Amino acid sequence: MTKKKILAGARAAPATVVDGETGFQVKTVTEMHERLRLLIQDAPLRQKLGTAGVRHARTFDWDTIARIWEEAYSQLADRVSTPDVSS
Repeated sequence: MTKKKILAGARAAPATVVDGETGFQVKTVTEMHERLRLLIQDAPLRQKLGTAGVRHARTFDWDTIARIWEEAYSQLADRVSTPDVSS
């Protein structure tokens, strides 16, 4: 089972929902009602958003994030430890 997302207000965590791909970001109650109605009526869309949402959520996994930061720090350390001999 996959969870469909509707994010109200961009302040919450906009990176967690890619509008129209992993869920919907809405600004008004009217928009929320429209998106909910769409999800209720469109089973293939629910499945598509749910599958994409699960895939997107995995990018927030601690192991994935730690690996990205480790690579960034490693690249930074390589730059700092390698003297610029071109000058």
